[in-house]
Amino acid sequence: MYVDSSDRVIQTEPKLSLVWTDPHGAQSSEAATITVTEAPKEPALTLLSSATVVGEYTEESGAALNEDNKTFTVKMSGAMRFYRLRSTGETKLKVTSLRLQGDNAVIAYEIIGE
Repeated sequence: MYVDSSDRVIQTEPKLSLVWTDPHGAQSSEAATITVTEAPKEPALTLLSSATVVGEYTEESGAALNEDNKTFTVKMSGAMRFYRLRSTGETKLKVTSLRLQGDNAVIAYEIIGE
């Protein structure tokens, strides 16, 4: 991308040109187009659940995060569930309560050191 003399932003494909020389001085070149994409970002906070306390914990895909109230709300499935919180980076989390509200479980948490 560059700005032309009329201050218009021009999108261009990034290109890389490689030139190599063999031992006898002959040159050859090749052009390649490089596309750079951003890696998908993992959510900062994720609610995990398992059917057993020592079981495999997987992401609770239907969980709704309310960062202002520091809660996750998830629909109860009828069977007993165990919950954990996962965070990215150095953030440490602690579950402070779990309450039932209608057909939902509301899991409150705090950020340790905040």
